[in-house]
Amino acid sequence: MDEQSLTGAILKVSRETQKVVYFLTGHGQRDPGGFEQSGYSQVRDALERDNCVVSTLNLGRSAVPYLPTRLC
Repeated sequence: MDEQSLTGAILKVSRETQKVVYFLTGHGQRDPGGFEQSGYSQVRDALERDNCVVSTLNLGRSAVPYLPTRLC
């Protein structure tokens, strides 16, 4: 286990709630799960290591969800 994994594990058990990060989709935005050069998979992985929940949101199809916690 490296230092980053250990720090992430400590944050996971010490925080009461996880922070949520939304990537917008539907109008040609970069894919947070994409591994191609234009993808954001490394950004997504870094946020998840910091104990954030990463999700996508298409504002044309759904409303902005109510988030009782702070965003990352």
